[in-house]
Amino acid sequence: MKLLITTFLTLSALIIIIQLKAQGSVPTQSLYEEILDKNGGLLETKHYYKNGNIKYIIPFQNDQIHGEVKFYKKNGRLKSLDNYVNGKLEGKQYLYLKKTTYIGTYENGVKNKIFHVIIYNKDGSIREEYNNKFFEGYGPYKLFYKNGNIKIEGQYNGTKRDGVWNFYNKDGELGKTKEYTNKFVFSFRQHVI
Repeated sequence: MKLLITTFLTLSALIIIIQLKAQGSVPTQSLYEEILDKNGGLLETKHYYKNGNIKYIIPFQNDQIHGEVKFYKKNGRLKSLDNYVNGKLEGKQYLYLKKTTYIGTYENGVKNKIFHVIIYNKDGSIREEYNNKFFEGYGPYKLFYKNGNIKIEGQYNGTKRDGVWNFYNKDGELGKTKEYTNKFVFSFRQHVI
């Protein structure tokens, strides 16, 4: 196997593609691509898995990471998405696992300690949705029936239910309401990202 480097020059960009090439044959797959502006500044880089699927895409502006950085799994599914502004994480950050999505936020490159968690059923519908801070609930919590209707909703303050909690039937009708004042709950999920 050899590496083959191909370049394309357009009016606004130079595209560099590095490919694997078997001896005496056409290129088999791209491993890496760079897109440069007309002054040689890096605009984007792409890396590929050996199976040809994209591994990650990183956009640049003024030689700094700028825009949506996307990482993919070998099967082509999106693994994570991070937003950058002038080389710093900014805004929402997504991490996609098999049955869970974590959504964090950054401001001026500093990570917010609270992140949003969405847990899915096998069919892809949302099962649970809540905020997490230092492995404890923080703020709104929702548990859903498989039909998409809310089953339970309330507020967490750490591992404690706090305030009014609503309990619904499968048709979405309010069944009962219960008020909690920092009631400890053992079943709260702990997630680490």
